[in-house]
Amino acid sequence: MVDHSSPPRPPLSTASLIARLAGIGAVVAVMAGAFAYVNGSLDPQRLRPKTLVNALETNNGVHPGFRRNHAKGVCVAGYFESSAEARAYSRAEVFSAARTPLIGRFALPSGNPYAPDSSVPIRSFAVQFSLANGQQWHRHEQHAGVPGGHARGVLPVAQGRRAGPGHRQAEPGEYAGVFCRTS
Repeated sequence: MVDHSSPPRPPLSTASLIARLAGIGAVVAVMAGAFAYVNGSLDPQRLRPKTLVNALETNNGVHPGFRRNHAKGVCVAGYFESSAEARAYSRAEVFSAARTPLIGRFALPSGNPYAPDSSVPIRSFAVQFSLANGQQWHRHEQHAGVPGGHARGVLPVAQGRRAGPGHRQAEPGEYAGVFCRTS
């Protein structure tokens, strides 16, 4: 049998050892710097989660057990039922299935869960569709200045967003009289 292994290497010189350790240290320093940059630690003007949470709690007070914003809302669960007409406009799976489970939330953009419904002129709606293939689709909308602070004020806006045969697109400025002025 012949030994084909390479001969043993001589130990590294002090200069080589220092160079290799310096290289490893440089890689670690670059990685730490990248994490610090992404975290915002290198830029004191950068918005951080704590800064935003503190501002929200300053404006709305501290309400343990509630979200810091959109604290007041109503959750919904049910199904989105597609129609044959919708399938003509999209191949999206949500329109091909007869029923798609969904969960959603209507909310006010206030951090005060006890605020009256008329306290802010903005309404939000978020929905999650759970498709049969395991995908989840998320959609979020916020509408400012809904007339009278009621959901019925969203109807003209929603009708103006319809597209397709038999539906016209809204003209720019068409809803100027629909929205409330907040200033």
